[in-house]
Amino acid sequence: TDRYIISSGILVFNVFGLFGNLNVIYAHYRLPVLRTRYGILLTLLCTSQSICLLTELINAIYSLSKIPVIRSSCFLIISLGIFMHCAQTGLMASISVDLFISIVFPLRHRVARTLPYLLLLCLPTLLYAFVVILIAILHMDSTRIHLCNPPYALPPIANQFWYFVALCFGGLTIVTYIISFSTIACKKKSRSVRDSKRSSSGIERKAMKSLSVLLVVFIVTRFLGTVMANVMNLAGVDKETVGMAQSYNVFSAMVCYSSSFYVCFFRSAEYRRIFWYQITKVASRLGRSHKGKEVFLSSQDSRWTSLDSHHRQLLRSTRRLAREGRGIPQGLLCITYRRRSTHSSLDYSLQYQL
Repeated sequence: TDRYIISSGILVFNVFGLFGNLNVIYAHYRLPVLRTRYGILLTLLCTSQSICLLTELINAIYSLSKIPVIRSSCFLIISLGIFMHCAQTGLMASISVDLFISIVFPLRHRVARTLPYLLLLCLPTLLYAFVVILIAILHMDSTRIHLCNPPYALPPIANQFWYFVALCFGGLTIVTYIISFSTIACKKKSRSVRDSKRSSSGIERKAMKSLSVLLVVFIVTRFLGTVMANVMNLAGVDKETVGMAQSYNVFSAMVCYSSSFYVCFFRSAEYRRIFWYQITKVASRLGRSHKGKEVFLSSQDSRWTSLDSHHRQLLRSTRRLAREGRGIPQGLLCITYRRRSTHSSLDYSLQYQL
């Protein structure tokens, strides 16, 4: 019964989680304006969480097929997933620390070069993941296990280290977020620090909207599960009970793995507009019965004269909104046209190409 319950949950969360994470990754790939430090960290987080979701599918396959599972074989198959599991825990802390630095030390955050800064910020995460894998290799055995998932695949000593460091990263995430939130609240009340408001109350406060919910999801799912696992280990609960509790903890973990897209969609108007454009564009392509062609036009283009007055006015209005910063990114407008029978018909859509 446990096998079927866990496997069914894994399949459902993979559908919704991968759909959301791939949307986030594609949006940051498609739009250079989103490739800020926060955007890069969020992309890395969604990438690692997607691999974690796919790794859980291996657990579902083993569970449904009832194939005997040996720890060493299971670890070999899902070692990348274990590495990414450690990475996503550390990246959540890195995002919170990045926000903390941008608010408390805005000038240093602004002048720091992006690549060295992100490498230094993610270095503890990489060390954590490599050390967990190394400890597991050194203490690996051929014990038969019930499920092929990270808690069972890791030897007991590696499992305890894995959960302890995850607890430390979770505490760091919460502490830095609380400091960041308190600093923003103090600067918002202080009317005398106008320069600080200009530097930290823009993108940081927008990021705080999404990060606030992401942190709540993280606390309710991963952090409380990590606390529970550490308490059970310290209390000396038998390994079978601890392992089964950790296996059911996969549901809370997959909520965390799948939440980034949905939090950004409902909490950020900018991300919601971008995601909705991507989804509708794919849906329109799937449902398109006639092949179309996309061309980029400007008012200097000779093909501009082929548009009727309605389409010209639409493009002018959209450019004006973009220049005024009303939520439409500046860029080129995409005119999609299709030839129907003997007449040319024009349809229009907005292309976020910055």
